[in-house]
Amino acid sequence: MILKEIFGLAKGYHARRMKLGIWYKILEMFCAAVPYGVIYLAMQMVFDPGPLGHTDIDYSKILMLTGVTGAALAGQFCFGVLGSRAAFVSGYGMFCDFRMDLLTHMSRLPLGFFQDKQVGAMTATISENVKMVEDIFTKVLAEMVAAFTLPAFIGLILLVVDWRMGLAAILSVPLAMGVLKVSQTYFTTLSRDRIRSQETASGLLLEYIDGIRVIRNFGLSGDKFFALKQGLTEQRRLSVKLEVLGSMAIMCFAVILELGFISLLAVGAYAMLGGEISGATYVMGMVLSQKFFAPIARAVFLLVDIKYLGLAMENIKKVMAQPQLPEPDVSALPGSADVTLDKVTFRYGKEETPALDQVSMRLKAGQTTALVGPSGAGKTTLAHLIARFHDVTGGRIRIGDIDIRDISFEDLMERVSMVLQDVYLFNDTVAANIRLGDPDATDEAVIEAARHARCHDFILSLPQGYQTRVGEGGARLSGGQKQRLSIARALLKDAPIILLDESTAAIDPENEADFRKALAKLSRGKTVLIIAHRLNTISTSDAIVVMDKGKVVQTGTHASLLKTQGMYRTLWQTHCQGLPADPPPYTIP
Repeated sequence: MILKEIFGLAKGYHARRMKLGIWYKILEMFCAAVPYGVIYLAMQMVFDPGPLGHTDIDYSKILMLTGVTGAALAGQFCFGVLGSRAAFVSGYGMFCDFRMDLLTHMSRLPLGFFQDKQVGAMTATISENVKMVEDIFTKVLAEMVAAFTLPAFIGLILLVVDWRMGLAAILSVPLAMGVLKVSQTYFTTLSRDRIRSQETASGLLLEYIDGIRVIRNFGLSGDKFFALKQGLTEQRRLSVKLEVLGSMAIMCFAVILELGFISLLAVGAYAMLGGEISGATYVMGMVLSQKFFAPIARAVFLLVDIKYLGLAMENIKKVMAQPQLPEPDVSALPGSADVTLDKVTFRYGKEETPALDQVSMRLKAGQTTALVGPSGAGKTTLAHLIARFHDVTGGRIRIGDIDIRDISFEDLMERVSMVLQDVYLFNDTVAANIRLGDPDATDEAVIEAARHARCHDFILSLPQGYQTRVGEGGARLSGGQKQRLSIARALLKDAPIILLDESTAAIDPENEADFRKALAKLSRGKTVLIIAHRLNTISTSDAIVVMDKGKVVQTGTHASLLKTQGMYRTLWQTHCQGLPADPPPYTIP
């Protein structure tokens, strides 16, 4: 059942290569069995007496058998090479495509799926679990075919040598397999627990590395970091328990196979003493039995591996079964960059309280709309819905006159740029990170975007300039530098709708002036939504929308809202208490 599910991943060219690899492996094992048949025939010729009571040796037949053996060995080598190549080409090729399919699928999932998962669990699914299943195709499958095909051919030769010895060997196999079947249920449950413990431990290890500064600051390193220690201890406990159970099942399997070998010896000895077979036939039966039982003993390890690897496949299937955000068959293209929210309601997962409740507003093209309110008011959620990171629970969002659910993801992303507070940069060059905004952009266009984003000068001061690698997440750059690179990226993209989410929150005063100028360049003539806690940065916005507890509570300009008793006026007064007498406004031309 597990193999059937896993084989379902193979399609088209990879499926044909995989089947071809299996046939090559079967032919390889046939060639491996031929020399044993040749040995039996040679022993018959050498040791069995002829009609005159002495041994007749036909040397021409001996030479012929030698040639057959040489041909079989050559065939074994050739089919082995061809089978291995087919397995590697199909296995690695198929899982290269599968990883991309998995990542593409995950890129279309609602963000809520990732918020409910540990990073370590997702990493384990993409890397470790997929690698486990990949090993079935590239390594385990070929060994499994060999482990059962060679004994099948050797078993046939044993039946020809003496049917009683052959049956004694063959009948022990289903009895041994029954032992594995009995332990299967408990083994499966324990394997699932072990895989979950590995995912938990992976997540805790990543958390430990990401939070190493905090851990060192509070002296939580080593044994004092109890969560990690507990996770690793649980992983160790389950791993030991699983290995012990597996070894016990394998030992029982091996004992039954040994009993089969003893039965073969007893049956053969009885037949030899009764004069029904010769001593040479008895010896040949013992030799063949070793080649019969040894691969089957190896097969039990492979069966246990496949069972365990099959459970990794279950984790992959769970991710692939997650429903994607639906896409239209034909993408509708909006005629303007106006954004309209019409009675939008949204809930995270199964939460009863909506994050947004009947929110309606219009973001006019060419104007800047500021979104303010206390933490948890739903501001970031609203921005994520416009970018369609989630689908609304109720109501609808339109760009122009088109519901964003009727626009393909590619077309929607061409029209929307986001500049977030937490900028993520890939461990690549500065130029490559800017070029994410437009993969086809020339070097000149990248530099021009960097100039407008006020980051060209600091880029030139880096060791390799635009070819400097920024480290994972942009670790080698400051927060302000990363923010300005994100502006350059958005400038290069040149989308008509700009979503700025708390983008100045982490900027130090020295860099804020440059960042504001870069932001002004990015926003000119666009539909802009700004989410900000620093109210002086949005005081000149064309419109200000105040939110609280998922609802719109006030709308107007800075001047009009200050004249009205309400939340904005309260927020402004609180904000001004921590500012100089005349805080500089942030103006978007």
